[in-house]
Amino acid sequence: MLDRNTLWRQGSILEFEHAHQLGLVTEESKNERIVVISHDCDIPSDKETIVEVIKGHVVTKSNSMYEGAKHQRTIHINYEVDGGASECIELEIKNKYSIDKELFSSIALNPNQSLSISLSEKRSLKQWLAARYGRPAYPNAFESRLKKTQRIGKKDRSLEWIIADKISPVSKYIVGIFFDLGEERNSELETNEPYYLSISIVYDIQKWGFDAKTKSEALSKEIKDFFHSVYGMPHEATEIALEECQAISSQQMTLSDLMKVDQWRVEYISINDDEPHIQSGSTP
Repeated sequence: MLDRNTLWRQGSILEFEHAHQLGLVTEESKNERIVVISHDCDIPSDKETIVEVIKGHVVTKSNSMYEGAKHQRTIHINYEVDGGASECIELEIKNKYSIDKELFSSIALNPNQSLSISLSEKRSLKQWLAARYGRPAYPNAFESRLKKTQRIGKKDRSLEWIIADKISPVSKYIVGIFFDLGEERNSELETNEPYYLSISIVYDIQKWGFDAKTKSEALSKEIKDFFHSVYGMPHEATEIALEECQAISSQQMTLSDLMKVDQWRVEYISINDDEPHIQSGSTP
């Protein structure tokens, strides 16, 4: 059995041979990776009888819309490879498996030592796993208003996906999009009674510098103009009254601020199977 001295951690990758012996991959699936997602403390615990893993696959290039836990079902994690290179692995939450711990420990003696995950990438993995069960549930009335459709070319697109398309080109600069519905956060409002909404676009100035600020400020204006064109100005809106859409640095976002808002992710409505226009394996 696994004990406190085990090398296994959340984010560790199985050797291909061990994954094959456990029946998780075939001999032909050399592009697939098995990532451990059990919590570090659960792996050696004698009270836990399983080890949780996710089957992923290598993509040629990371997509910024799938980085940093922005998307609820899919994430791109960049691993460091011996020799200084990197490998991007795409994980989908639907490909999660539970393995009997005794069986796991009898076959997978040690993790793949040639692939390592950085602290920042592991933090993103943790946030993504937590968001699966902890993401906000917005009022049904608010969701339905955000799902209004608009004709784009020859296709009707929901407004939420149009917003996602606007975010996509600059997503690498953004830490998160946060919605504040104020006192109506959990209220089902009647027809013609608007939700008063404020949006915060939080950007990573430490990583991207001034570019993140300028790109995020331009995006905030674009989203604000879009909301006003669809729903009307705040004083006349009957569905969603966007009062503010601001771009702020992640260094300015306080714990107090976070407690008042909910993070909006690209695919936050779980029953909606329509995908926004995001190409896997390429950076917008």
